[in-house]
Amino acid sequence: MCDSAINNLARFVRAQTEQPYALIPYQQDEWVKAQAYQARPAFEIVQLWSSLNRSVVAVMAAMPPAACEHACILADGTTVSLRWLMEDYVAHMGHHLGQLSGSLARARRLTSIPFGDALRAQK
Repeated sequence: MCDSAINNLARFVRAQTEQPYALIPYQQDEWVKAQAYQARPAFEIVQLWSSLNRSVVAVMAAMPPAACEHACILADGTTVSLRWLMEDYVAHMGHHLGQLSGSLARARRLTSIPFGDALRAQK
């Protein structure tokens, strides 16, 4: 999940200035292996994930509304808006949080990262 946050943070910044923005896929398994998460304390990983996602929220909240409609080209050639990409990321994170905690509502309380607030501000 940290690797997703790292990559999506960069995507959300770059998609505001590079038009159209072509997403660059990353090798998830290799990123996880290179970061050696299994050898690191769980608290450190949670802290990293939380910090990265707070940056994601800050970028979303500060984004000019017009940038939300910028074109993003997925690896399969499909074009989506930056808004769609951000909403998809939030849904993806929600799915993983739900898996980890057994309850999405509980997970949101545990992390207190205001994704929804940042997205609502863009509508």
